[in-house]
Amino acid sequence: MKLTYSPKTVATILCLLGTLMFLGCEGGASSKEDGVPFKVTGTLTQCPADSMFVYMLDGYNVRRLSSAPITQNGGQSTFSLEGRVPMQGFYWIGTSQTNLLSLILGEEMEVELSGNCGNLPQLGRVENSPVNQNLKELGSRFNKLQQQVNTLSQQLTMMGGSAPAELKSQVQQAFQQQVQLVDSLKQTAPILAKVFSLNILPPFDPANNPKGYSSQMEHFAGEYYKYADLEDPQYNYIPVLADNVMGFTQNLFMTGSFPKEKATAALDSVVNRLPSGSIAHRNVLLRIMYLLEQIRSGSYGYYANQYLAANPGDPNAGRIQQVAQQLKQLAAKEAEKDRLFGIGKVPPDISLPTPDGGKVNLSDLRGKVVLVDFWASWCRPCRQENPNVVRVYNQYKAKGFEILGVSLDEKRGDWLRAIEADRLTWFHGSDLRGWRSAAAQKYLVSSIPQTFLLDREGRILGKNLRGAALEQKLAEVFAGS
Repeated sequence: MKLTYSPKTVATILCLLGTLMFLGCEGGASSKEDGVPFKVTGTLTQCPADSMFVYMLDGYNVRRLSSAPITQNGGQSTFSLEGRVPMQGFYWIGTSQTNLLSLILGEEMEVELSGNCGNLPQLGRVENSPVNQNLKELGSRFNKLQQQVNTLSQQLTMMGGSAPAELKSQVQQAFQQQVQLVDSLKQTAPILAKVFSLNILPPFDPANNPKGYSSQMEHFAGEYYKYADLEDPQYNYIPVLADNVMGFTQNLFMTGSFPKEKATAALDSVVNRLPSGSIAHRNVLLRIMYLLEQIRSGSYGYYANQYLAANPGDPNAGRIQQVAQQLKQLAAKEAEKDRLFGIGKVPPDISLPTPDGGKVNLSDLRGKVVLVDFWASWCRPCRQENPNVVRVYNQYKAKGFEILGVSLDEKRGDWLRAIEADRLTWFHGSDLRGWRSAAAQKYLVSSIPQTFLLDREGRILGKNLRGAALEQKLAEVFAGS
């Protein structure tokens, strides 16, 4: 889970917002008496620009707060930038919207910047700033604890009621170390405590589950953000919150096994904790809307209406409403698809030629938990996901997990070479008719990768499970076996 914007993420977010959300740039944040003062000085190399700027993210706009000229001194460039920020928080400094370094400003008298001016995201360094240095060091420590909690929690979920007391103790110890780290920062570096608290998630123990969560996903939806006070106004200036909520949204809406009604309720419980119309509220809703637009979810309109109600007169209202209408029409089509291929439904049989010239039938795999994987050698996302599928296949094959790969290739050679190169040792079938594949048409497949996870009776357990979502679902299915 991300604790702050990576350089690549900063550039990507600005680019996406600018392309898809009609990003504007505003100057002048407030009067000189408002906010807290800051000063950033710098000595940089390779700096062809003539000005340095400080920005903040506010809804559709990257707001420019301050600027200062850059002075060339032989091979070095210097600047001294002073101004005010609304509150201590995360801001961006750089020569343009595509050359920015994320840093914390406010509460420190003078921050220094050094490095290569032409590539600040990768080669810029923040110095003379304990809070920025602590962010990096403590972030690394927190992430190690997070990885430890995740690994141990996964083992706990897989073992279910048979998990030994020692494992449960190890999970709790790692989790409590996270909590203690955040608590220790509340006095010494409150802003860092607020950042890290976004990522604290109590471990899920199926055998000790007082709230009665039916799955690890339901636990995740109900317990995430419990340690963060989202009403705190400082979250207006911690834009990683919006990035974090977008990841939360992705987990809720893209697992294929979590009902949309529950996903919406869980997301609402987070959004409704943010003061309506605040910067944090705007940033979060826009990131949710961006993700839902990308996955063509009909829920886009629901959150778009929330955004427009909280931001009346937004000049982007027409674009937002147009997208909402388009996605509403797509949602109607998806509803029909869900009627035929919803959770619990038994999809039609598949019978296809195999690489060796024989036949493979989906019905012959009844009695096993089966992943029907629509893919192709030319599908880059499919090929990128294959190593993860290979790993979980090897992990669960002996427990009754099987895969039927349905290729939408047209060239036999390409199909066979991809199977060999990616080491796909499960069942494969293809009629080599591409998008005219009989199986793809039966299953209403219009994009790949697309997967259907079936239980031992052939009923759909989940759809489009990938990466951690697939691993988590299989852990639940095979818990205790």
